[in-house]
Amino acid sequence: MSIPVQGRIPPVKYWRGVNVGGLFNEASYLAFYDLEFKSDDIIALTFAKCGTTYLQKLLYLITRLDGDGNEPEDKVSAIAQGQLYPEWLHTVKNRRPFPDVTLDEVLYQPSPRIFCTHMTPEFLPPQAPTGKMVCMIRNPKDAFVSFHSMIDKIYKKNQGPDRFLPWLTKEDGELGCYEGYMPGGDITFYCDYFAYLRKMQEYADAHPNQFLALYYEEVLEDVEGNIKKLADFLGYELTDAKLEAIKQKSSFQSMQAETANTNRAMFFRKGGHGDWKNHVDVDTPQGPSPSAEQWARFDEELEKLQDLPLAQPIFKWMN
Repeated sequence: MSIPVQGRIPPVKYWRGVNVGGLFNEASYLAFYDLEFKSDDIIALTFAKCGTTYLQKLLYLITRLDGDGNEPEDKVSAIAQGQLYPEWLHTVKNRRPFPDVTLDEVLYQPSPRIFCTHMTPEFLPPQAPTGKMVCMIRNPKDAFVSFHSMIDKIYKKNQGPDRFLPWLTKEDGELGCYEGYMPGGDITFYCDYFAYLRKMQEYADAHPNQFLALYYEEVLEDVEGNIKKLADFLGYELTDAKLEAIKQKSSFQSMQAETANTNRAMFFRKGGHGDWKNHVDVDTPQGPSPSAEQWARFDEELEKLQDLPLAQPIFKWMN
């Protein structure tokens, strides 16, 4: 499984008036949109760098491990390798960003099917609520740092080790900078972080029995409790052996080792909760990091969402 190693990823691609990102494939999206969903289908919903890889791994392990904690023999299946976004796939192989997998391999994977997407609710397939939807949420400050770090890695891989992604200004409309990340920047996929939360709240309210919200920081604080919560929501029983296997196989160390020699390694970064505090007005090769005043804007934007139940847990992780 790999991501592009050559060529710049266009950060902006408009479709129906929305920036869907340069990897968006209209034909694949429409095939996913028209898909007939089943009651055991699962969609992982995340804003970029809010725990997508971790959530997909938990979903895979909960639905695939047997009672003894063993993985199926056909571990070569597409979803065993990590998250795959249907709207980024193609009908043939050797197309970026996932050249080893075709769209049909994901759309018609064995049940229970697991799909991942950064799409906002208005783009989701109308039949999606037939299955279960799990949304992983993370505090926006750490999510931004993680997003900037990943795009910076892609810069270096694509354009050389001396190429750096600016922290603040969106030069050439690039992904990952502060100006593009905040409301009005129009560089993040589908919408900004704060608009995403409001849209997801409306979706959760419309489908309360099919929607579960998990919080990245909370999962790290209580791994076992949140695995049990997720398994219960999905209707899976956990033996002690299976629970221990899920905890071990989903640990950062295990997942990092599993992808060490692949291009998926750049998805992993052990920043942890509060890592944004290491990037306050610091001179770096990427230019100055956000100032204290600029970081404070995250708090100001989140305050505007204090009426949202989905936003309430986030406040305690903002400092």
